[in-house]
Amino acid sequence: MATVQAYAAGARLCVMGRAGAIVRQTADLKSDIVTTLASGTTARAYGQAQTITDDRGATKERVRLAEPVDGWLSAKMVAAAATADAAPSTAVQSTPEAAAPLARELEVAVSLARRAGAEIVRLRASGELNPTEKPNDEGPVTAADFAADRLISDGLREAFPGDCVVSEEGGECATDGDRAWYVDPLDGTRNFLGRAGAEASRDWCVMIGLCIEGAPALGVVHQPDTATTWTGVVGQGAEKRAGDRVEALPTLTKRTSGPLRFAASPPVKPRFPELVSRFTERAGSSAVWVGSAGLKAAAVADGAADFYPSSFRGMHLWDVCAGHALCAAVGGSFEALDGSPVAYARTGDGMVLSKGVMFAGPTLDEPLKSKVRAMYEWFRSSRRR
Repeated sequence: MATVQAYAAGARLCVMGRAGAIVRQTADLKSDIVTTLASGTTARAYGQAQTITDDRGATKERVRLAEPVDGWLSAKMVAAAATADAAPSTAVQSTPEAAAPLARELEVAVSLARRAGAEIVRLRASGELNPTEKPNDEGPVTAADFAADRLISDGLREAFPGDCVVSEEGGECATDGDRAWYVDPLDGTRNFLGRAGAEASRDWCVMIGLCIEGAPALGVVHQPDTATTWTGVVGQGAEKRAGDRVEALPTLTKRTSGPLRFAASPPVKPRFPELVSRFTERAGSSAVWVGSAGLKAAAVADGAADFYPSSFRGMHLWDVCAGHALCAAVGGSFEALDGSPVAYARTGDGMVLSKGVMFAGPTLDEPLKSKVRAMYEWFRSSRRR
C-alpha cells in the first residue's frame, strides 16, 4: 500500500461535492463511519494520506483529517481552502444541497418509497397483481413488485444519473463509481399475498439503501399499510415518521440484564426462545413478531427488538442495505451470522448472503453474539446427526 503526503499537517481544507463527504475511522473503506460532513465544511489536515485498492481493484486516494473530527475521507471530496490561516468551522454554504449531507438523497428516497408503496396498494386494490413464482424456489413475484421497481429505479437514475442502481427485479449494475443504490421494491411478498391461504398481512415494506464507497450511508424502510417510514443517515441519526408525526430515534443503549428480544417472523417454535435463553443465559427471552427483513431491521433500530438473526442463506444485498444503514445510524450493527463483515458487491454471486445475517443493538455485545452463533452451530450439528 503506497503512502502519499497530500496536504501538510494543519493545512486548511474545504469539503466539496453536492452531498458532502463520509469520514471513516481509518483509510480502509470498510472501517466504521465517524460522521458525514456537509459540503462547505472547513477542516484541518492531519498530514497523512494513503492510496488504497478497493474490492473492485480501483485505486482510491484517502486523506486524514485532524479537525473537526479525526478520520479519513476521499481526497476527491476535499480541496485546499483559499485562506491558510482561517480557523476551522463547521458552518456550511447557504445552498439547499448543503443543508445536511445526503439531504437531497434522503428526500428523493423517501418520496420514491412512498410513491412506490401507493402504487403497490393501488394494484392490490385493482386485483391486477398476477402473481407468479420465481425460478429456483425464490418465492412469489407480482406485477406490483415490477411496477414499484421501475418507479424507484427510474426515479433514482433520473435524480442521480451517475449512480449505480441494483434492484431485486431490475438486476445488477456493473457501473463503476463510489455510489450504489440497493432497492427492494416489495420486501415480504409472501406476507403481502398471504402465506399458505392465510389472509395478507401488513408485514411488507419498500426498502431503498445507498452505499457510498462500499458502506451503507442512508436507508429508508417504508411500510405503506401503516403509513410508517423509518429513515436513517449514518453519522446523523434516524427518524420514524408515522403519518404527520416525526420522531427522532434515540441512539441505542446497552441493557446488561433482563431477557433478550429477537425479531422473528411468525410462527416461531416455542423451543427457539427457550434455546436463546439457555445459550445466552438471559432467562425469559422472547420473540418480537414481525415479518419481512426490512421491518425486522427497523424493529432493532427503534429499540423494539435487541437483535434479528437469520440463518437463511438466500438473502440478497437489497434485502439488507437499507436496514443496515438504519441500524448503523442509531449505533446498531450488521454482519454475517458467523461474524464476518458483509461486502456490498454489485454483480454476481457476491450479492447473495450465503452465511446468514445478524442485525443487533448494543445489548447484543460480542460475548452474546458468540453465544448466538454457538446456538446456530448447535442447530446445524443437530441436523447432521
